[in-house]
Amino acid sequence: YQRRVHGGNDTQSDFLKNYSNVGIPMDIAKLGVCFTVIGAFPLNLFAFRNSFDTLVSHKWTTWKSSYKKHLIMNIINVPLVILIALVLPSSNALGIVLDYNGAIFGTSIVFTFPGLALNYCHARTWEKLVGRFLVAWGICLAVMGFIVTTITI
Repeated sequence: YQRRVHGGNDTQSDFLKNYSNVGIPMDIAKLGVCFTVIGAFPLNLFAFRNSFDTLVSHKWTTWKSSYKKHLIMNIINVPLVILIALVLPSSNALGIVLDYNGAIFGTSIVFTFPGLALNYCHARTWEKLVGRFLVAWGICLAVMGFIVTTITI
């Protein structure tokens, strides 16, 4: 955030590079962050998969959540994220992937998916209006985040 908005060019998007590389406490901290990221990825993927299943099963009644469909989604999503990180020709490829991930999927989970759920699951007019506003706001934020990340690469 500091580097993008306030122009702090000395701040790197991989925040672990901002700290000293010397010392056992720093090594322990870096190891802790690695375990946190490794543990958070499946949790985020579970939330995405669960939201996708809920929205799709509500719209198409023939869609049934199953282990096979979850496995296929994992087989598609995980290599796709890794491929994007490998293809980017930058020494900061991980930071760029995380920036795009936050811009697109973060706004989807926070604004777009709940807005779609409000729009499809409730019959009251004002709830549908709130849902449509959340969807539109989430799309606007995702587009702005995508543009800002692309400009600052």
